Amino acid sequence: MEGKLASYIDSKIPQYKGNPLIEALPQSKSDLELIKELTVDVDWFNELDVLDDDEKIYAMDSIQYLFQPIPKVLDMKKSIDRLIRVGYMNRNPLSKDNLNHQVPNIAIIGVSGIGKTTTIDRVLSTYNQTIYHDSYKDVPYKATQIVWIKLNTPFDGSLKSLLFEFYGEIDKLLKTKYFERFSKNRATTDIMMQSISNIAKSCNVGLIVIDEIQNLENVSNKNKMMVMNFFVSLSNTIGVPLVLVSTPAGIELLRQDFRQARRMVSAIDSIIWDKLENDESWSILVNSIMKYQITPTKASCEKELIDTFYNESGGIVDILKKLHISSQVLALKRKADKVDREIIVFAAKQSLKLIEPMMTSIHTPNPFGMLLYPDINIPEKLRVDTKMSTSRKTKIDKKKANGGLKLYSNPQDLREVIKFGNLEGKNAYLSLKDAGYTVEEI
Repeated sequence: MEGKLASYIDSKIPQYKGNPLIEALPQSKSDLELIKELTVDVDWFNELDVLDDDEKIYAMDSIQYLFQPIPKVLDMKKSIDRLIRVGYMNRNPLSKDNLNHQVPNIAIIGVSGIGKTTTIDRVLSTYNQTIYHDSYKDVPYKATQIVWIKLNTPFDGSLKSLLFEFYGEIDKLLKTKYFERFSKNRATTDIMMQSISNIAKSCNVGLIVIDEIQNLENVSNKNKMMVMNFFVSLSNTIGVPLVLVSTPAGIELLRQDFRQARRMVSAIDSIIWDKLENDESWSILVNSIMKYQITPTKASCEKELIDTFYNESGGIVDILKKLHISSQVLALKRKADKVDREIIVFAAKQSLKLIEPMMTSIHTPNPFGMLLYPDINIPEKLRVDTKMSTSRKTKIDKKKANGGLKLYSNPQDLREVIKFGNLEGKNAYLSLKDAGYTVEEI
């Protein structure tokens, strides 16, 4: 949303009253209102009859931009909304009684393709990002309020790149030239961090979202610590809440930095987002995309199709959307009347061939899958009230090999086994097998 002049809504919550930064925010909404606000539909299907088959195939690609809120999405929206308001509570510009309380931060950990970034972007879009204040209840008050800023962790883990991204976001919002000024002056990292602290304070930044935290996992310890210390400094010195977003690959990184992990424990829960179960949320999603079909007859959203989509996509939202598109295109090319189970299964074999090893890991969780594909596997100890998505189980059979078995007590050791095996031209399976580890299905 573009910047707007502040309009204020009197708050019923005592600690929010009289704070223009909070009362300029949208009013809290019911679940039904949130669902309506967050939903993104596709309206071109009303004109489907005027399209030929090739045009229909092109039109199907817009399904990727559909957004259907499920309970987890509503939880995320409410957590972020509370976080922004709590962060502003002790930064009331019209009060002399602000206390220097520690602000809460949260982590959002979700498997790749589940919709973390899409959901966060959709939630943030419900706020006017920039608000201009002129007066508050007949009291002169001129200020700029940036409700949120979203950054992406650089692939190389460079702190300076992250700082320049912050300048770039401010420049886009306020038409300033911070990026140009600091890049020309070749400012040091310390000077840039201090300037960002000043900008965030003067612009009343309400929330900073930092996505792709897992990018720090494979960078040098020096870069890793510099970025993590910057996160802590942002929260400590500015008093702005943080949302750190990562795949499961970044979990250990957050845990290793005790200060950051401790600050993630707050009254506002962090969110662990595993692959979906085949339950009501899944049915809601499948029903929402099955409204959009290009075959002569629309297939009804029966349990068989819901289950088939689940089995073939592994409960991953991004794969569900792509599989629906592939199934519709395949049915149209076959001149089929409508999509059925066989078409969905065949489309999955065709369109998901490149990610077949990852899909196997999703369907059959095992230690080696978690090692090889950490982005799509939530550690078992972090799962809450979730069930295995498949009845298939695995066991690890440790056998003597090459004169004796070497015991590897943690995943880091297994990584070394695979690494050295690769140097000898072996794939991951052969490397582990030759080291005395095999995986057998029961």
